[in-house]
Amino acid sequence: MIYKGFQAIKYLEERYLNDDFSASSHWKKFHKKFKFDGKNFQGLMGFGGNKQPYNIYKKYIHKIFQAKYLKMSSSDQFNKILNNAKKIANLQNRALDLDFIRQCLTIDFIRSKIDLKDKNILIIGDGYASLSSLFLEENISKIFLVNLTKTLLVDLVYIKKHIGETLFNKKVCLIDSKLKNFKDNIDNFKIISIEAKNSNLIENFPIDIAINVASMQEMNIQSINDYFKRLYLISKKREIYFYCCNRESKKLPGGEVINFKNYPWGNKDIIIIDELCPWHQDYYSKIPPFYHNYAGKHRHQLRKLVYHD
Repeated sequence: MIYKGFQAIKYLEERYLNDDFSASSHWKKFHKKFKFDGKNFQGLMGFGGNKQPYNIYKKYIHKIFQAKYLKMSSSDQFNKILNNAKKIANLQNRALDLDFIRQCLTIDFIRSKIDLKDKNILIIGDGYASLSSLFLEENISKIFLVNLTKTLLVDLVYIKKHIGETLFNKKVCLIDSKLKNFKDNIDNFKIISIEAKNSNLIENFPIDIAINVASMQEMNIQSINDYFKRLYLISKKREIYFYCCNRESKKLPGGEVINFKNYPWGNKDIIIIDELCPWHQDYYSKIPPFYHNYAGKHRHQLRKLVYHD
């Protein structure tokens, strides 16, 4: 079934308290205090920054700290992406923080390697709709957005803040089951959202580029395997690229250790980039020495997926 615009938010609002069997021990921990009253969220933890807009003094301070990351851009189009982020942050009443700048760098990097024009993008696990909102400002065709029920609710609310209620009701939908005449049903939508528990649906989507940034490291192994299975099934039918940026190794609260190198990569894939991600190694704070390394290194890869049995 298709839930359009506000109906999609209402659908998620009525279900977000249900147990999400696709959630890892990480999300069972960080979603414990999550609440939504129809207007405001509580207990937003574990999926990116969402600070209030900075005042003039804080903007100046953050600009100094952020200069290091802004120099990591891959193309001369980065300033356009950054200006889009500033506009989106204003519409969503949030600060242009380091998490948002990282997503600007991610899009800039992907765009330096692949022509985004008229491409269909799959975003696995957005946070505050940062990537989705930035891609809406690009010349892409469609965005397929998959996330856990609670965080998907946050994504859709923030997309609505970005594009406004009228466009949101016309261009955004949620689907919860396989559709007949799939292409005809989704043609008029710009963003098609799916709960993670229904991630099997993505194998039916005409995806050109799949993206996961810093969330596979927080999934259970079965969920990671399922996503790869679906992406490789798509690669059997069409050309598809996968950009993946995650911690090389992370131990979840339940004791599971998620290792980047153990993701079910295909040995026939064409690897375009495989390196430590420059903008995901550290963060800044007011505590000396100001720049601090994360608990583990983050690696990013861009590869063209090639189907294998």
